[in-house]
Amino acid sequence: MLKPVKRMEQKSALSLSLIAIASVALFEIIAGIASNSMAVLSDGIHASFDALLTAILLIMLSMSMKPRDMEHTYGHGRLETLAGLIGGIALFIVAIFIVRESLFRIVGAEGIVPSMLAFYAVTVAICVAVFRAVVLAYSMHGMSTRVGFYDAIADLGSSVLALIGFILASNGLYAADGLASIALAGMIIFLTSRLVYSSAMELTDAIDPSLVEKARRAILSIDGVKYCKDIRMRKVGRDVLADVTVVLEGSITFSRAHAISSEVEHAVMRVAKASRVMVHFEPEYEHMPIEHIIADIASGVNGVKDVHNVVVSRERVRKKNVNSSEDKAKDRSKDKDGSYNNDDNDNGDAIEALIVSMHVQVDRNLRLDEAHKVADMVEYEVKRRVKGIRDVMVHIEPIMPKMDMVEELRDGVLEARIRSIASEQGVRQISRIGVYRCNDMLTRIDMHCSIDADTSIEEAHEIISRLERRIRDELNAIAMIHVEPYGYDNTSRSMQINRKG
Repeated sequence: MLKPVKRMEQKSALSLSLIAIASVALFEIIAGIASNSMAVLSDGIHASFDALLTAILLIMLSMSMKPRDMEHTYGHGRLETLAGLIGGIALFIVAIFIVRESLFRIVGAEGIVPSMLAFYAVTVAICVAVFRAVVLAYSMHGMSTRVGFYDAIADLGSSVLALIGFILASNGLYAADGLASIALAGMIIFLTSRLVYSSAMELTDAIDPSLVEKARRAILSIDGVKYCKDIRMRKVGRDVLADVTVVLEGSITFSRAHAISSEVEHAVMRVAKASRVMVHFEPEYEHMPIEHIIADIASGVNGVKDVHNVVVSRERVRKKNVNSSEDKAKDRSKDKDGSYNNDDNDNGDAIEALIVSMHVQVDRNLRLDEAHKVADMVEYEVKRRVKGIRDVMVHIEPIMPKMDMVEELRDGVLEARIRSIASEQGVRQISRIGVYRCNDMLTRIDMHCSIDADTSIEEAHEIISRLERRIRDELNAIAMIHVEPYGYDNTSRSMQINRKG
């Protein structure tokens, strides 16, 4: 973004250029009519176009310094585009009339020799064009003054052409004045047609396809982007606005997805010179286990705080037991809008159906009917977006309360009770117990428990789960239990880790 000082320099340069070219346009039009020189009159009309273009550039620069408002959330650039379209069409019509009048003079029998007033007018126009080019050349910090500089160069060329036509007409080549005016009218038509075309395309949100392709290549070069689903670009005044949809691996974390989105935003800004880029990312589950897909879908349901223990079982059932005909019709349309197919085989009377169970944590302050609505929505979304599911069982749990400030509690009687409960569940040894309370309430118990080393992991998990339930039921506290094999030397291992560090 340009600094305010540089913008003020551009505004001053464009203001000087506007005053100069408007004065020349008025002088040349009056001189062309008074001296009967179509070339000078045409150059005056061309100067009017330059004045209009300079005014548009000045308005555009002024608008760019104005902040967005509630009625113009994308800014005020479209006003400049509309002004360019209307002004271009008007000058295009004027140029047609110039050509018509010039043709009448060329085919007419009487030759008209322009007066010296026309010579003075063209000379002044050339001097002003040089002045404008010099002023704008020293202030080319942005697109507005750059366009104004190029226009001043074009105006200089047209004035020189008018001077040549005047000299030839003064030496008896009477048609030269008309031919020069036709050439200048052609230049006006060329410039205005380009302005009208670009303005019309911009108003219809047209954009250069090569710009979109550059942005697409830049996006696909970013690590983590699977593919670019959609790119939409448009211009509002000088600003390029882009809306991008990218597909990311469904298993990545939200923070990583946000980081990739930022990289996409900066890449599009760099290659497309975009002033604003909106990035939307979608997950892609092609190579993810079905359990992860279901957990991700459930996590997106409003009211769900956490999802765990997702278990998917498969059974062979008859088709009619899986979904109704209406459900099947819906399922057949899902492939087109982003549903997930578990690759069931529909051949034959029996197919493979899925039975899903999961634990869903919700706000502990919800009423049962409110929590049940969340569970119903989870079941609905999972069935809607994953094909072949016969049943979804949702186990509702209250989410763990937030504990910002806790106090460790030293209570020998309580610790003895905890050890007794653990021993009853098959725990061989407890190496550490941490008891914490919050707001004078027992809330959390941390434990390091040892179990026989030859115990299977499934059996160990069952022992710990029973212990957690007993502590929750008897002591009204949440147990966080770390399990390790009995005889494990935790102290020596810690020393080894410290030595390695």
